[in-house]
Amino acid sequence: MHRPRSLAAIYRLRLAAILWCARSILLPTAVGIMLYGAMLSHQAVTWIGAGVGVLGGLLTILQWVIATKARCPLCASQVLSHQGCSRHRRAKKLFGSHRCRVAMAIVFRNGFSCPNCNEPTQLQLRDSVNPRNR
Repeated sequence: MHRPRSLAAIYRLRLAAILWCARSILLPTAVGIMLYGAMLSHQAVTWIGAGVGVLGGLLTILQWVIATKARCPLCASQVLSHQGCSRHRRAKKLFGSHRCRVAMAIVFRNGFSCPNCNEPTQLQLRDSVNPRNR
């Protein structure tokens, strides 16, 4: 079980995971609201759907920026952003996505299994071992 070295790394992973979950909810909701407004020919509902879509797009950009700094403490790969590298052969998916599984695990279990090195990570601060303090 691996642990990040700093609180900033833990905060980045949690924030990127929360933004991933919010984005995954907002974008399909925006499409549904806009289709509902178009079917009813109600322009105000369609504009609300467009606003939710813009908010989802802004959250996507913010998540992308934060996720580039959120890394696995063992292999230093970006676990919540898209990469062109291959995944571990035993890495599991959730709804067809490795990133979705990592984000849900961070939000609900306070830890994740890296899809690149397949090693578990717990989001607790690593114990600092300094031989001079003994």
